[in-house]
Amino acid sequence: MSGGSRHRAIVWLEPSQVELIRDIAVGARLDIVAAGSPARGQGGAVAEGLGVAPADDLRATLTGAAADLVLIASGPPIVLSLIVGF
Repeated sequence: MSGGSRHRAIVWLEPSQVELIRDIAVGARLDIVAAGSPARGQGGAVAEGLGVAPADDLRATLTGAAADLVLIASGPPIVLSLIVGF
């Protein structure tokens, strides 16, 4: 993102991540245009918390052209393990 350009973003997040995503958007110069959540029944709440339209269907969001990018901040848990051999 060079100069003063901004990009429209749709975000997918957990309700507890609203403030984090807001801060990321400010730092990355993103205009959030819609938001959704994998948490059942919480898409409207995260959208309202960000002051944007709800994005209820991630698959439809990914195939649509309503934004320049989709930021997925929440997904299935990732378990990392470190195996150290001596």
